[in-house]
Amino acid sequence: MAISSLLYKLASPYDAYVSHVSELNSALAKLRYMSERALGYEAGLHGSVRLLPGGAARAERVERFRERLGQAAANMGDEQFEDFLAHLGGGEAANVEADRARTVDRMSSATRGFEEYFAIAGKALSTLEARGYNPNRADVARQLRENNLPGHTVAEYRRILHELGVKVGVRPK
Repeated sequence: MAISSLLYKLASPYDAYVSHVSELNSALAKLRYMSERALGYEAGLHGSVRLLPGGAARAERVERFRERLGQAAANMGDEQFEDFLAHLGGGEAANVEADRARTVDRMSSATRGFEEYFAIAGKALSTLEARGYNPNRADVARQLRENNLPGHTVAEYRRILHELGVKVGVRPK
């Protein structure tokens, strides 16, 4: 019995699929995490622009701000709302500019990370495609199950990468 399992392992070229699928899923997980962070940074950057006096008509800005305060007051407890107001009250122009600079720096490092992880995912996906990866084959499906990896096809992985790219404004190669 040990000889047959040894022969099976030596004759099975499908172990390579597991490493590429694992690498692809790891890159996808990093991209999901980074996209959520980057979208949060972007929202913070847009929020700081809206709160700092400038560009838009004053009456419009004030009305939007009042609406948001009303929504925040309705959704928060008294203590949370008081903390929120204290945070807003400390938003001097210099502090807002410093926060913006930090956010822009974080977003640029996130962009570099997106490029890196999209490249890793693209390389793993192209390797799987070139090797004729089929997660429905019995031996491949078994290895995926044993390694707790999803049984996505190449087309499904391509769709996932495309959706992540659209979400963060990066077009996967």
